[in-house]
Amino acid sequence: MIYKFIARQKAEFPVNILCRVCKVSSSSYYAYLNRQDDIKARNDIADELKSKIKQSYERSRCAYGAPRIAADLNKHGTHISRAKVARLLVSMGLSAKCI
Repeated sequence: MIYKFIARQKAEFPVNILCRVCKVSSSSYYAYLNRQDDIKARNDIADELKSKIKQSYERSRCAYGAPRIAADLNKHGTHISRAKVARLLVSMGLSAKCI
């Protein structure tokens, strides 16, 4: 919460003064900014993987589960584990349909 306040106010005041007033080190503020960039990058990658998983899932007419989707994606150049596909399928609310 403090770091968000500093980020909003840094246009009006220097970061080192804001950090001193909020009793945090400026290095911890910059570490917070780097973590936010890392989280955004990971979320972007996850969104891209989710879209590829959904395409593979729909190509199989909703019949493939995590093992087959992982194999399909690996065959087409996206290297991903079955466990990660399973986690993303659950987060997307998708499951293989028994035909």
